[in-house]
Amino acid sequence: MRLRRVPHDAVFYTAFAQLSAHIESAHLRLAELSGVPAEDRRDLLESLQDLCDAADESTHLVARQLRENYVTPLDREDIYLLADGLRDITHRLADIGVAMVHTRFDDLPPGAEELLGILSAQVEATTRMTSRLHVQLDQWEYADTVRALGYRARTVALRMNRPRALGRQTAPGSQVERAFAHYQLGEQFSHAAAAFAQVALVIGRIAAKES
Repeated sequence: MRLRRVPHDAVFYTAFAQLSAHIESAHLRLAELSGVPAEDRRDLLESLQDLCDAADESTHLVARQLRENYVTPLDREDIYLLADGLRDITHRLADIGVAMVHTRFDDLPPGAEELLGILSAQVEATTRMTSRLHVQLDQWEYADTVRALGYRARTVALRMNRPRALGRQTAPGSQVERAFAHYQLGEQFSHAAAAFAQVALVIGRIAAKES
């Protein structure tokens, strides 16, 4: 394959913006899922899978452009890791949706709303980051803020999974089912926040190289 030696920056930044838009849409679907009765949640899962497919395609586009372009606006490995990390976030958010469906309880566990708020802050920060990346490579604040939010999410998820938080308004026979379902939900929230933190680590690498 013949590699192009002319910089083709726009396609990479456009793909990053597309991936960020998929993340925003997935987060909105989660907000909808959290506000509907358990029996109605499954209908919203298909749209989350569509977003995952779109994120996969955007990442494949980045990989194709890396194969075809010799000159890139950033370190080639960082471009690939950033695209793959943004895609992973979309999939992790979809995993939360699956866990919400499997929970089968109308009332989400204490801490779920706080975790959605943390994810919202990470989503907003990531949208700003991708919109600025073509003009500002040293985004230290993003790296620090999003990683800190990831640690906070892990703490909230652990607190949410404590036995005292799991057994309210539940008959004894369903305690185990509720505890397991809520544990799975807390784990998926934690994984999603960690995926944001991994993207923040890549942005920190870029900032260290470019500042």
